Amino acid sequence: MLAGRLLWRNLKVNKLIIVGAGGHGKVVYDVAESMGVFSELYFLDDDRLLLGDFYKSKVIGSSREVNRYLNDYGFIVAIGDNAIREKILLELKSIDATIEVLVHSKALISSTVNIGVGTVVMPNVIINADSSIGDGVVLNSGCIIEHDCKVDDFCHISPNTTICGTVNVGKNSWIGAGAMVINNLNICENVVIGAGSVVLRNIDKSGTYVGVVK
Repeated sequence: MLAGRLLWRNLKVNKLIIVGAGGHGKVVYDVAESMGVFSELYFLDDDRLLLGDFYKSKVIGSSREVNRYLNDYGFIVAIGDNAIREKILLELKSIDATIEVLVHSKALISSTVNIGVGTVVMPNVIINADSSIGDGVVLNSGCIIEHDCKVDDFCHISPNTTICGTVNVGKNSWIGAGAMVINNLNICENVVIGAGSVVLRNIDKSGTYVGVVK
């Protein structure tokens, strides 16, 4: 786990570099823009040929050029893959980069929620009382994290997923779009829950689970 957890309100700088300008990066850009606090928003990406004109104009270098921007910019990693996002985020941390937290202006978050560094909260996300979100987590559009949940580091909670109260989701897990996890369950690390699945029991072994898990 990365050191230095912080509340999502405590932004450190007003200029941001987004590492990764693919489809996920475009959405992360919109999240950052919605916050209205960044005077500069740019990408680092290794394959700008795949980008549309607007995003291409915002790419100011490759991922290998991070050191040029360390003193003036905060960073967020916009890579959907959990393992790659973890690798890059830990590399940034090792060189003392400032890693931010992004929360869309249309997300609804209880004042008692704690969110770790490098996490992105997309539009229409709801996080209810006394939940804890780890470092480098993606909470995708419209997902619901109910009260007293813990989502561990480098998880990806997909659009329109519902995680009911007092659920623990282990590190590096991926909960597919539209899935539902009922209350009072534990999901271990490195678990993939298929889109539209319903989880009715604890999951104690890493792997992929689809359909009704009971």
